[in-house]
Amino acid sequence: MVRYFPEDPDSWSETLTPPEGVWISGYWNCHVEKDLVYKRVGEASIKCVYDSYDPWNPIGTSHFFQFNEPVDLTAFESIDFMHGLQGKIVADDEEYQAFTGYCHLEVGFITYEPEVEWYCISKEYGTIPGEWEAKSFKLREMEVWGNENVEEVLKKINYIHIISYIDDEVARKVQGECSWIDYIHFTAPEVTLYVKSVPSGKHFVIDGLGFVTPQQFMGSPGEKYTINMEPAGFLHWENSDTNHIREIVLPNYDLTITAYYEEKGAPSVLPLLLISGAFITVGSLIYYYYKRRG
Repeated sequence: MVRYFPEDPDSWSETLTPPEGVWISGYWNCHVEKDLVYKRVGEASIKCVYDSYDPWNPIGTSHFFQFNEPVDLTAFESIDFMHGLQGKIVADDEEYQAFTGYCHLEVGFITYEPEVEWYCISKEYGTIPGEWEAKSFKLREMEVWGNENVEEVLKKINYIHIISYIDDEVARKVQGECSWIDYIHFTAPEVTLYVKSVPSGKHFVIDGLGFVTPQQFMGSPGEKYTINMEPAGFLHWENSDTNHIREIVLPNYDLTITAYYEEKGAPSVLPLLLISGAFITVGSLIYYYYKRRG
């Protein structure tokens, strides 16, 4: 099954204060609010409103989600959300394009220690003003800011920042442009766990359920499983572990584990001869029985 963070992938866009953090505006000249009317999934979306022109800040709306504490996202593959931009805005009886359609996503962490840098991974993208669009960005394909690799950044994420830009000339004339975020979450990919044995046909129990090798299971990175192979004749796993009980934490790729068992020797020739002889004897008796009856 697919794994989400949060477990309910719509919960962060249903309130400004979900259990994991809080929605705020990234700039003083914007504000965020819960919108019960303009939404795409569930009961609400998170709206950001551009309140006043400020040439010293980026010209646009700024959704900023601050986690209560740093989170480890290394098990996750992508960030997914619905993004909506206002299409038109009117001022002094004149209609303007509300947004340029140019947007920027940052996922990263902030530290207030003077000696430590501010790291993030980022993605520039476009959205058609006036429409909802589904966005999905693979975390490891985003640009890294700072002298870190992406895996190190993903270990300590404490904010999501989404900026939707407004044309500077429009922003000088009219304010009140709105953008929306809905159904925002992180997604872990489905991966396959293959459980095999040499020879095949060995019984095992995984999380209380019984199976026979070979078997395959679908799961998400970070999920844990306990595999209990039948102990009789067990030798070792492919990693040389000799304990027939093994705990697995799924990585972010397909995984094969193999249990090796003692090979049974070839069947004895004597029982085969005896069986063959018995069939010959029985055949002979039947032959003589019918011969005697003429």
